[in-house]
Amino acid sequence: GLDILLPIISRIDDERAEFHIVGGGEMEEEIRRMDKVIYHGIVSNEELARIYRECDVFIYPSHADTFGMVVLEALSSGMYVITGEYLRGNFDEFEGKYLEYLPMNEEVFEKRVREIINNRNIIEHDKKEEYEYVKDHYDWEIIAKEFYNYMRRFYEESKKD
Repeated sequence: GLDILLPIISRIDDERAEFHIVGGGEMEEEIRRMDKVIYHGIVSNEELARIYRECDVFIYPSHADTFGMVVLEALSSGMYVITGEYLRGNFDEFEGKYLEYLPMNEEVFEKRVREIINNRNIIEHDKKEEYEYVKDHYDWEIIAKEFYNYMRRFYEESKKD
């Protein structure tokens, strides 16, 4: 979603906003040249966790991600998440609390980012509660047990026929 995010960053000229980008790829040089971006490149898991904790909002206008593990990482770090409707169905239990889905439209994303810059109350929430919910529902051990239980029920039901 850099095609949506980078133009927004280039148009927002407000000292209250600081944009961080992590990762690598074909647009790395273009991102490095942007004045309003703190570009971290590819970082360790520990450094990524630190960056998540230091930021307030995670903007993820992905066109193709099917689950968005980075969204879950951001949520577990207490961030407020703005993502595209493409991910609807994955994180709906967070919607209205810590996450909002937006249409994949540059103007819509920009308008929302500006609203948040001008009114931080929009993103205020209980970060500890958010972390606890993610930990209690999305930890790999919990997911594995839940998957195993689904498979067991499926197997038992298939034997009845």
